[in-house]
Amino acid sequence: MVSRDNEVNGGNSIHVDTIVTNEFIQNTSSTGSVNRIPYSKIKKVIQTKNLILLRSEANLVYIFCKDTFSKGTPDEFLTFLSKKGLKVK
Repeated sequence: MVSRDNEVNGGNSIHVDTIVTNEFIQNTSSTGSVNRIPYSKIKKVIQTKNLILLRSEANLVYIFCKDTFSKGTPDEFLTFLSKKGLKVK
């Protein structure tokens, strides 16, 4: 992935910021691209020791490292996802 990012972005790594709202999850990359996924498109939530993984209808995986939350906690995020009707495994 790093090699791909460097190739696509002229030798610079791509940084992605993720924002969680009540309506969707938004990824904004340092290249300027913005992607939003509504919760209705998330089909699976998996929790590991260090990660929370969301798999979409299109089989894209959104990765949240538990030690990188800048607001809230991983447990609060999992509770939020449960309230959105998503099963956490």
